Amino acid sequence: MFKVVNGFACTSGCDVAVAKKGVDPRNPRNDPVKQEMLDAKDPAKAARKAVEEAREARLDPRRSDDPAVVYGGALAGRATAATSTAPAGVGTASPLGSRLDILV
Repeated sequence: MFKVVNGFACTSGCDVAVAKKGVDPRNPRNDPVKQEMLDAKDPAKAARKAVEEAREARLDPRRSDDPAVVYGGALAGRATAATSTAPAGVGTASPLGSRLDILV
C-alpha cells in the first residue's frame, strides 16, 4: 500500500497516522542529521539548497565583482564581460587586495 497524506509518502498504516499529525514519517523525531541525509537523496531539495548557497555567496560582503586582472597598454581595451567574470564557486576576495595590474 502506498498513500500520500499531507504531502508525505506513506507505506504503512503507522506512516499514515504520523503523517496525519503533520510529521514526516521518514523522520518522525526531526533528527537534523537524518534530515540532511534524506534531503541529499531528494534531487529537488538538493537543487534548492544549491540555489540558496549560491544566493548567500552573492550576498557575501567580502566578494568583489571586480576583475582579478586589469590589463594595461595594448591589451587594455580587449577585456570582455566573459573574461572579467569569476568562475562558479569563486567569490571570496582576500582582505589584503584582489587586483593585479599588468602593464605591457
